[in-house]
Amino acid sequence: IVANRYLDNNSTESTSNTDSSIIYQNVNSKENLGDTNYNVANVVQAVADTVVEIVTEQVSTNSIFGQYISTGAGSGVILTEDGYIVTCAHVIEGATTVKVTLTDGTSYDATVVGSDTQTDIALIKIEATGLTSAVIGDSDTLVVGEPAIAIGNPLGQEFAGSVTQGVISAVNRSVQVEDKQLKLIQTDAAINPGNSGGALVNSYGEVIGINTVKITQDGVEGLGFAIPINEAKPVIEDLIKDGYVKGRPVIGISGRAVTEDVSKIYGYPVGVMVIEVQPYSGAELGGLKSGDIIQKVNGEEVTTVDEINEIRDEHKAGDQLTMDIVRNNEKMTLTITLGEEKPETQQQSN
Repeated sequence: IVANRYLDNNSTESTSNTDSSIIYQNVNSKENLGDTNYNVANVVQAVADTVVEIVTEQVSTNSIFGQYISTGAGSGVILTEDGYIVTCAHVIEGATTVKVTLTDGTSYDATVVGSDTQTDIALIKIEATGLTSAVIGDSDTLVVGEPAIAIGNPLGQEFAGSVTQGVISAVNRSVQVEDKQLKLIQTDAAINPGNSGGALVNSYGEVIGINTVKITQDGVEGLGFAIPINEAKPVIEDLIKDGYVKGRPVIGISGRAVTEDVSKIYGYPVGVMVIEVQPYSGAELGGLKSGDIIQKVNGEEVTTVDEINEIRDEHKAGDQLTMDIVRNNEKMTLTITLGEEKPETQQQSN
């Protein structure tokens, strides 16, 4: 499945905060909302104040218009009473300013604590106290067919706090979003531009997902997706502690598949051609060079960049990979030590 972002928004550079930690609200929401009758109004009343509106501005320059400002809108979920808010990375991507508005109309300037494009999770912070924080549920226990409620700000401020309801249509749905493959919750609760970063909650008002994408093509309705909250939590914890997700492995190359057809035309061996090697990366230190053809990684044949990524992602930073390559018609084996992906080196590479 290939899905589109709800919104092409805007993200400031990540900053880290090592003096705080997320403490999720520990509330027995089943007692608060009642464990017998599912009542959407009660759920919304309990949850509404935990969902915020996010407006971003991005300053750009071109030769025709000079300097201009573009705006974007999305949603966020309050995690702590002192102002930590989770949203989607694509909501704040490229933003020079981020503003948060609560349900009572109060607005705050926000800072970006950290952003992780691989999972589409970002953490922002406003200087406030006494906020109503969300109750976090358990997305691993979701059952197809159970109720789901989406709360957010479709199309921006004009429709802030909109509520839609549906069911959990599928769990662990594999969805291609741009160049990434994500495992997401599928729901038929209506999700529209501006809902990104908002809450998907269960019948007890517990946040079970962060709304992120929908299928947008003619003849298709009711295909919305959310990041499972259990997948988001460790990312959030890393962002608040370090400003990025620690331990994520990176090889340090960009590559291109050499298919059978390309091989026949140009005479290259089938595999993955190295296009670029990042300076000081594990790839460079291990001896990989531009033009090398990678044919095996840890003994497994590879013919696409995605196949290399799958093997890489089974390991952690500091682990070693063996690569069988062809260089100038000569076969050789290299040992590559995986580096750690950090914000300043995050690129569309392996």
